Amino acid sequence: ESSSMRLCEKGGPHYGSLDKDPKSRLATLDAAGKAKVPFTTGILIGIGETRQERVDSLIDIKKSHDKYGHIQEVIIQNFKPKLNTKMSGHEEPLVEELIWTIAVARIIFGPLMSIQAPPNLSPENLNLLVDAGINDWGGVSPISPDYVNPEAPWPHLTDLENQTYISGKILAPRLTIYPSYMNNLSKWVHLGLHSRILKLSDSTGLARDTEWTTGRNNPNFEEKQNSIIPLRHSSQLKEVVDLALQGKGLKENQIKDLFEARGPDFTYVINAADELRKDLSGDEVTFVVNRNINYTNICYYHCTFCAFSKGKTSESLRG
Repeated sequence: ESSSMRLCEKGGPHYGSLDKDPKSRLATLDAAGKAKVPFTTGILIGIGETRQERVDSLIDIKKSHDKYGHIQEVIIQNFKPKLNTKMSGHEEPLVEELIWTIAVARIIFGPLMSIQAPPNLSPENLNLLVDAGINDWGGVSPISPDYVNPEAPWPHLTDLENQTYISGKILAPRLTIYPSYMNNLSKWVHLGLHSRILKLSDSTGLARDTEWTTGRNNPNFEEKQNSIIPLRHSSQLKEVVDLALQGKGLKENQIKDLFEARGPDFTYVINAADELRKDLSGDEVTFVVNRNINYTNICYYHCTFCAFSKGKTSESLRG
């Protein structure tokens, strides 16, 4: 959403593109806010704009968000030249410019905004993008090309997960609507979509990464349990687990952190819980053989909730 009129002048990258008019673009942002539409927007860098123009564009986006609260994600995308276009000979921006812009966007929007950069456009510098302040990779498709940049294939999810982990983060799938907007579906989403969204999301508002639900058998549980590999966990979570193992009371936010643990943190929590169970209860679960030799409990109610409510003894003879 460049707010630079200079780029629309003759000789500029947006010259002749009526839909690139800054006033129209920003009016669209405001219209989406008034309509309560969770919105994704962003800026393209490396097309001849200055750093100041990038900052101005980001500030204009934030002004719209401050009014309506509807911007759920800001994309910082680096330009890639295309053959047979007027900018085919234009150099793409240096990675330093991309990193600078991401960092500035994080400063402008603060810690709660999702900042995204496409991983397929900077495959050799993913850790730098994370360090600069992104917290989202956007849409990644293992089976279809990037139709805007078909020459830049998507990374395999396993590779992206590993690179994200190396950067000190955990890769987690999400829906197209962000968790913060799921907390108020009645405001941001049409009623007809509520049940579908809730079915596809977990308790944190992210996408379910498996089809398992509470009460459903998982035949591969033992296999998955035995394949758990101890990985690096966060020091902050270790402090919480240590307090729990010492029998000290946890604060609500600390308990919340345990329930929301993912990846290596989740593995660390369940392993610690299993060790605590062994210390407290061992590995044996006992039982006693029981035999009912007479009907001593006779119920005259007809709720049919349990076996003792079969009716009067004269009617059913307790059998």
